[in-house]
Amino acid sequence: TTPDYKPTLADYKPTSPDCKSTLADKYFNPAPEGWCGPFVGKYLWKGPDTFSAGHRFPTFEEAVKKAEELGDDCKGITLTSSGFSIRKGELRNGKLVITPISDIHNSLACWHKAQ
Repeated sequence: TTPDYKPTLADYKPTSPDCKSTLADKYFNPAPEGWCGPFVGKYLWKGPDTFSAGHRFPTFEEAVKKAEELGDDCKGITLTSSGFSIRKGELRNGKLVITPISDIHNSLACWHKAQ
């Protein structure tokens, strides 16, 4: 193409998003059985009441293990630049809220237990 090329409507090729992104699978851990995710660029609110909110796990596997040990007190995991944190999550109308990142959060991805 030339530098002054401008696409036209005829150049548009619609695509449907995949249920599970292969890009996400390449860079983020796949969800273990009984879990959903990864949800890239999203996070879960609040740490569990029964666990230190500031604690980070160096590996996804360690975070999943602790999340499973905590049972219903932990709904999922959020990955930030400082590691994996287990999350209590926030329920609205009986559904877990998965929040898009904002300037005040540095979340890379999140996973949650299947509901």
